[in-house]
Order: sequence, then C-alpha cells, then structure tokens
Amino acid sequence: MSLLSLAAWALVAGQGGPTSGPFVPEAAYARPRNRVASDKAIKIYFLRTSFENDADPTVSRHTEEAIQGVGRDLDKYFQIQSYGLMRVDKFEVSPVIKLKDSKLYELTDASGKETPTQGRRNLIRDAISTANTQLSRTLAKEFDFICVLVNESPTKGRLQKANTAAYATGPQNSIFFARAPRWTVFSHEIGHNFGFPHAWSVSPKAGDQVPPKPDDRTFREYGDPGSPMGRGMNSYSIVEKYRMGWIGSSPSDARYIQRLSPGNLRFMAYDQANAKGLVGGYLEGDFGIAAKELVGRNDDGDKLAEMQIAENPGPSRLWLSVISRGNYAQGAMPDLDKPILVAHLSSLTPNATGPSRATMTVSLDLKPGGQARTRERMEDRGLGVGESSSITLKDGRVLKIRFAGFDPVSKMASVEAVFAGSRP
Repeated sequence: MSLLSLAAWALVAGQGGPTSGPFVPEAAYARPRNRVASDKAIKIYFLRTSFENDADPTVSRHTEEAIQGVGRDLDKYFQIQSYGLMRVDKFEVSPVIKLKDSKLYELTDASGKETPTQGRRNLIRDAISTANTQLSRTLAKEFDFICVLVNESPTKGRLQKANTAAYATGPQNSIFFARAPRWTVFSHEIGHNFGFPHAWSVSPKAGDQVPPKPDDRTFREYGDPGSPMGRGMNSYSIVEKYRMGWIGSSPSDARYIQRLSPGNLRFMAYDQANAKGLVGGYLEGDFGIAAKELVGRNDDGDKLAEMQIAENPGPSRLWLSVISRGNYAQGAMPDLDKPILVAHLSSLTPNATGPSRATMTVSLDLKPGGQARTRERMEDRGLGVGESSSITLKDGRVLKIRFAGFDPVSKMASVEAVFAGSRP
C-alpha cells in the first residue's frame, strides 16, 4: 500500500497551501499545558552565582564569553529543530550573584557524609530570589527559562547527587554544576522544561531479536544516541518533535506524520530544514514490551519500583524516521554521506486521573550483534541504505524492515515494511 508523497503534498499546497504550524498532537502525546508555546520567541536568563565563602565571591567559573556562546548555539539549534518556528529572541548573562555559605546547600560534606535535611537550603530558589532582590527584577516574569550556574563548593562537599551535571525543575528553571557545560546540556534541560522525559533505549544483552526477548533486555535511561534527551548531539526524535507541535499529523500540515500500513513506504527525512509532506510515521501492533516496562527504571535497567499500571491498553507504535544530517556543531548540521533509518517504540499508559498518556519512548536497536554492548552510535542502531532488520511481534509474526533507498537531492527515503511471507 503506497502512502502520500510529495505529489500529494503539492496537491494540498495548490488548494490554499499547507498549515505551517505549530500543530496540535493527539491528547496522549500532548505536553503539559503549562509549558512554553512551541512557536515562541523565547527568552533565556543565565544566572551566574558564587558563594560567600568562595575565595573571591565576585568570580564565577562560568565566563560571560562562554555563556554567550551557549546562547548563540541554542538560538541556532532551536531554529533548526523547530523549522523556524522557535528562536531565542533574547538571552542575558547575569552579573555574579553571591549566595550564602555553600555548606547550607550541600547534600554531603567533604567526607561523603550526608548533611541534615533540616536547614538545608534550595539552591535554585535562593539563586533566583537573591538575584531578584539584588537586581530589583522579577526574572520569572521577564524570561521563559532561568538557567542557574553554580561554582563548586569551596568545602569540597557535594551540591548535587552523584553523576548529575544538571537538572531541571518544572516548566522554567534548571541548574548546572559543571565547570563548562556545553550547549547540549542546556538543550537537554530545556527539553525537560519543554515537557520531554529522558530518551531511553532498549538493546539485547546477548541475543539478536528485535525487540529483545523479555529476559534479554537492557534499558538505558539516556540511551537514544541521537536526541539530546538521550546521549546525542543530533536532532530531537520525531516523537519529541511531534509532541512539541513542530510536526503535524494531517496532510494539510506543512510536514506531518501518520499511521503507516505495511508496504512500500516513502517519506522525507524529518530533520531537513525544509522538510515537507510526510516525514515519517508509525506502524501499530503489539511488539511485546508492556507499558510498565517503559517507566520506573534507572540507568542500569533495574526497576525503581513496581509500577501499578496495566498492560498496554492499546497497540504500541513503531515509529520510523530517517536521520540525514550530522551532529550540530558551530551553527550547522551538515548532511550525512549515509543517512540512517531509525526506529522508536512508544506505548500508552492508563492515567488514574484522566485519559491515557504517552510513556517513555525507547530507541530500538535494529542491528543487534549477538553480544552485550551499549550501542551508543546511531549507525550501530539504525539501518543504512540497503540494510534490513526483522522485528518480531508478540504473536510471533515477523515484520521485515528494509531501507531500500534515499534520494540525496529530494531527501526522500524509500522503505519496505512487510510481514514475512508477504510481498511489498
């Protein structure tokens, strides 16, 4: 069964033109209502701080020049990711705001002993409150995002949990602990402010089935090698862009996803700046990973808690999309010599207080190698032109996926998706 292509898109365009966005995703994939609009000219405040017990409380280890560079990168990156719908209208780097003694914020002291929670102060809250007072401003009303940057504690105590370079809270605030955080860290934390969870992956421990069998699965919390919500420096995934409203779901939208049917598929690479028409989509089915497996895990794949949710209330979605551009660097994302077909799996979780909602989306390893590995590179997990993968459904049927071709001029991908024993 053939799908809408650029010819169909041109027909729609000739009848008044496609809607340019932003678009509204299905309710289950919608972001929380209190998040920033997907077409907003956003304002970011970089709040540099020090502690009163620093050797020189007038100095931040985060230079204005370095943070200015981060702001410029975020502007270019968000414009690329949003197809021009979002940009950084303004970013400002604060003077150094002196906070109280660092010991008041430490989780553990220099010896590693946990500090008493009673009397422990909140770093983000204190930083914003102190800045408001010292600068006679109300930052939360002036800016969409406030990024707090802190010095390390002079006492060598820990201000954050182990292996935490930064974290976000709610729709507006984030805090950064590294000496020189890169733009990717900010795009990750602001992604949380957008409403995105971490971009997970699932890979086999030793086998070669896709998805892995229940006793052969390794889930990794930051495992998606492309999205900055995982470990990537590339584009937000097609699911994240759909949730954001940068990609629609109707042929009348400038670029859209839709439910796919097995057969010969044709769609444009979703990460191109001029992406239009069908840019990917999903096939529905039961792929054997229950919704409760996609939540409540830590980075080692162990359950944090037994999640009191049912099995999948409806079919899972196998998302297919093509990455055709390299990692963002120095204001650009150059075209790849070899585009990559990638796959993600998402399910819906029943919500006790309302309708079903999308759970974590996981990156699938389409090229398992029969040995345990972290699978950190996109080309190790996705398919190159001419490569194939077999995806096993819970009922035993096998869906054959083949990246049949890619036109380097039109950026159109041809993909064969057929059940074993069927013809495309």
